[in-house]
Amino acid sequence: MNESASIHWNIFGIAEIEQEKNKIKLPTELVNEGGVFYPDGDIHFYYEQVLGTCLISHTRLKESIPEGTSRAHNNPSVTQHYKYVDNTSVDTIENSDGEITWYRSVVPKQFFSDYQGQAKGAQPEPKKAQLEYGGQYYATARDGMISGDTRSAYLLKAHELAELISNNDTVAGVERAREKGQEDEFPGFDSIPEFL
Repeated sequence: MNESASIHWNIFGIAEIEQEKNKIKLPTELVNEGGVFYPDGDIHFYYEQVLGTCLISHTRLKESIPEGTSRAHNNPSVTQHYKYVDNTSVDTIENSDGEITWYRSVVPKQFFSDYQGQAKGAQPEPKKAQLEYGGQYYATARDGMISGDTRSAYLLKAHELAELISNNDTVAGVERAREKGQEDEFPGFDSIPEFL
């Protein structure tokens, strides 16, 4: 294993979806100094197409440029790893004394199996990326995803997190691709989202 293969992961805590609503309680570590989001700021939701998971960020990603726009249309080599779904805001929830108790956001309905889109043929995001009412998800990011202007995180189920992290904090799947000389074909968790 080469040194560049070692990846350090940050687990911010568990994000919980309400039982009957598409609202998510965000870990406070995700919305504070050194976290991904700002209180009362934006939260952008993406379907990460290579891995099939939900990706959240505080601003738009470069790869989210819709097909048909000038950049994607004029440059077919632009990869579309992240499908933009929607954005909402990070709401601050306070107790009666005005102390911040937690943060919440609305999750786009497309991430739930009961989504009934308004547009003809609208469907929920693929099953692997779907979130469940009452579900718990680990807000997880590589170091590079939370440094500088790069602020994003994955929402992972417990078994996805277990598959992701192997011994020495490397990523299962990426190592196998490297060994076969196919790392360019598996950008996945080994790549850091870029912003516009």
